[in-house]
Amino acid sequence: MILGGIDVGGTAIKARIFTEEGFLPGVSRRWETPKESYPALIEHIAEAVEWLRIQADQSDLPIGLALAGLIDPETGESFAANTPATGQTVVRDLTQRVGVPVPVMNDCAAFALSEAQGGAGQGARSVVGLTFGTGLGAGHWVGGKSAFRHGGDSVEIGHIGISAQLAAFHELPGLKCGCGRTGCYEAYLSSAGLSALGRHILGRDISHSQIIDDPSSEEVLSIWFEVVAEALQVLYLMLAPNIIVLGGGVSQMPDFVIRARSALAPHVLGSLPLPKIAISRFGNESGARGAALYAGRMSRA
Repeated sequence: MILGGIDVGGTAIKARIFTEEGFLPGVSRRWETPKESYPALIEHIAEAVEWLRIQADQSDLPIGLALAGLIDPETGESFAANTPATGQTVVRDLTQRVGVPVPVMNDCAAFALSEAQGGAGQGARSVVGLTFGTGLGAGHWVGGKSAFRHGGDSVEIGHIGISAQLAAFHELPGLKCGCGRTGCYEAYLSSAGLSALGRHILGRDISHSQIIDDPSSEEVLSIWFEVVAEALQVLYLMLAPNIIVLGGGVSQMPDFVIRARSALAPHVLGSLPLPKIAISRFGNESGARGAALYAGRMSRA
């Protein structure tokens, strides 16, 4: 079965053709995510839908959409810290624009589905997917199904406040989050957050990629991984997954899993086992793949 997947993140909109086993090499396209205009966002997504149909030569191609942020299951309204979709009814507006319903799910829930079905979490009953990129978010799949949530399918770990103890010990600045709050995990653990932490500690402008590549930035990374460990502990205590699969561009830095697990180890409570931690199997394609798998499920329902 041929499926289409679209992943809308804070930086890019990515579209790709998949089979249920993997992706078809070379059949992908990327657009920059419009930052200010909601109509432009809908137009870009509609263009991605049409492009996928043309590539597959199939007007009724099952296409799923992975969208960053929350979608209220009652009203259909979105809240998004990194795209201009807040207060908008993306599902309704996209359906009107392209002529048919497009199944929509949270991008991190799509990532978690992809990794639970054939990915790094294959065979585990409880899988959390945690992505470090333009934002920070998570999805949770249990027994092959999205864990039920009254407010939708996302696990908004990014908008929980960081540990006061950790912030005080390292004299961390109060960083503003895209959601409007100050001190959220996303404000520190996103790519921009790593850069902001670098500026605070090193006293100069530095990109997240420079921090990763520069040995003199080790102090920044050491503190940053302590914040990572606190976020992992929140997921570990709240959801007790068998495995946490890591994704997003920032997670591709060398030794990410080793450093994350080492930072998390001191937080173990009693004999409660730590979850396995792994890097995603499908990398940057996993969100779009999860959306495509979801579309396939919906087409058979």
